[in-house]
Amino acid sequence: MVTASRNGGAALFLLPLCLLIAACASTSSMKDVDAIPAGKGVMVLKAVSDQQVQLQWVDYSDTVTFGSSMSEYYLGPKGSVLTPAGERIWVLTVDAGEYMWGDVLLVSQYPAMRASFHTGTRFTIEEGKINYVGDIHLEMDSGRVGMSVTSSAADVAAYLEASYPLLMNRYELEKSLTEQR
Repeated sequence: MVTASRNGGAALFLLPLCLLIAACASTSSMKDVDAIPAGKGVMVLKAVSDQQVQLQWVDYSDTVTFGSSMSEYYLGPKGSVLTPAGERIWVLTVDAGEYMWGDVLLVSQYPAMRASFHTGTRFTIEEGKINYVGDIHLEMDSGRVGMSVTSSAADVAAYLEASYPLLMNRYELEKSLTEQR
């Protein structure tokens, strides 16, 4: 479990930054297509949270340095989704590569609360495949944010068959669950 704390002194600086980052987050899944662009894969995740959160991912690294943390903080993550409270399945085109979950922003709170999951998670997006990275559960309790990963691959496959028939007819669904250390 990762602990995140509130810092009122930084609130005036963080609020505009969080609003800017939230504006860059994906708020909708991709359309059904029959081709995945070269160098890309499709990331499928089911986000489960009791609050609205922004879930971010960054390039995978065995270690996190001060420079990489500052880069993510000021320049932004590799990608992110703005997830409402409840369950939501996301289907996104992403550059193929190794990733890890980065920061989780609780954007429904003021000041915004940030929790980091760097180096504790890892997932792979393979080129030309539909990559299911799992059900990402985020639980918030008394200033703490917990992340767990489960699999509902059969339910996700049924959802994809119904909502993305062109994609599912042409590409295989790869179960690439997020590893947690």
